Amino acid sequence: MSNLELVFKEKSKRILNVYCTAGYPALDSTMKVMASLQKNGADIIELGMPYSDPLADGEVIQLSSMKALANGMNIAVLFEQIQDTSGCAHGSHQPLRPLDSLPQCQSPRPGRLR
Repeated sequence: MSNLELVFKEKSKRILNVYCTAGYPALDSTMKVMASLQKNGADIIELGMPYSDPLADGEVIQLSSMKALANGMNIAVLFEQIQDTSGCAHGSHQPLRPLDSLPQCQSPRPGRLR
């Protein structure tokens, strides 16, 4: 059973699912933001990878994505940051749902991340 399934099994009502943009408000704040969300009751954290054309997102996510990209966030940096989530999870099994879109993960050079 996945960590996500465990959340829904243990808590059938009032599940707090929170979205945050990686690299916002500062490049190195991703883990701090996630730790704060967990400490303050988030059951599931959806971690958004910012990209340069977030047209389907609302204004708040568009602005946080633009700031995160300006801060230097990219998928390689994100993977480096979340490699060890023990600083955030404090031993819990809280689900982390990285969100991205296929185009940003594709690279013109096979085997390389953008």
